[in-house]
Parts: sequence; structure tokens; C-alpha cells
Amino acid sequence: RSVVKPKDHYGSVALFMKRDCAESTIADLEIDDTFPVEGKGRDSVLKVGMTFTARESGGPVRLGPVDGTTLLKPAPGSNIRHELVAGSGAYRTTLEIIPNRCDIHVVAEDRTGATMPLHVDSTRSGQAFFFLRFTEPQKKQIFDFVAKHCGFGVEQDPLNAP
Repeated sequence: RSVVKPKDHYGSVALFMKRDCAESTIADLEIDDTFPVEGKGRDSVLKVGMTFTARESGGPVRLGPVDGTTLLKPAPGSNIRHELVAGSGAYRTTLEIIPNRCDIHVVAEDRTGATMPLHVDSTRSGQAFFFLRFTEPQKKQIFDFVAKHCGFGVEQDPLNAP
């Protein structure tokens, strides 16, 4: 019989555990089913409404900021920064997002599938983050928004010019 202790060369196990711990600092997070668009073309933003519910006990949880990804980023002046106090119930907010860049390759290069990292800080998790995850119907709205915002199929992409 032999025993092998696996090595975690990149610290992935600790990262995943810290991320799970960060997510558990909030009792519930509900992201709206429908994301309205405000504005037109490159001046438009996608409004992602969400409700965070505090745990009944424990220390406060500082929410935010949300980081951008290859595909998405918070619109200028829009982000989440809030202290969620235990027993305080629900906190409702809207995050306005825009594409991180407008070339057709951005969708192919997006490896996270329309997720966005949300930082939290609490005595339970320390400074950590977890991902805002979107359902398939929500992702469709996000990808449709990116296409319209960037003018895919309407404007010529200079990277694909004949």
C-alpha cells in the first residue's frame, strides 16, 4: 500500500476554499431575471439589478468593488460599495455594466462565460472574492447587449476589414 500526498503547486485549493468562504458571508444573492438597457449604441449601459441578503448573525461584510473581465466591466461611476450588516435584511442595488472592449474577438476570448468577480471583506473570509454568476437567459441578454452596444454586424470591425 502506498500513500501519495498531492501537491497544489499553484495554491488552487486554497483559492477555491477562500472563494467559497467569501460567498458564504452573504445569506443570499438574487440577480434580476431581466436586465434593462439604458441609452443607445456606445452610450448604452446594461442595468443588472441585484439583492443581497445579510446573514442573521456575524460581523459586517463589505461588498465591492466588482472587477471587470475580458468581456465586461462596470460602467464609469457605477460599482458596488456597501457594508452589509448582520440582521439588516436585504440590500438592493443596480450595477451598470458595459463591454470591456468592442471587437468581435472579445466574445471568443472571454473564458469566464459572463461572470464578474465581486470582492468582499469580512472577519469570516478576510479579503476575498467570488463570482457574480449569470443564468443562460441572463447571459443571452448580456451577449445581445454587447453586440448592440458595439455595433456587431452593423459597424465594420477594423480587425476584420477586407
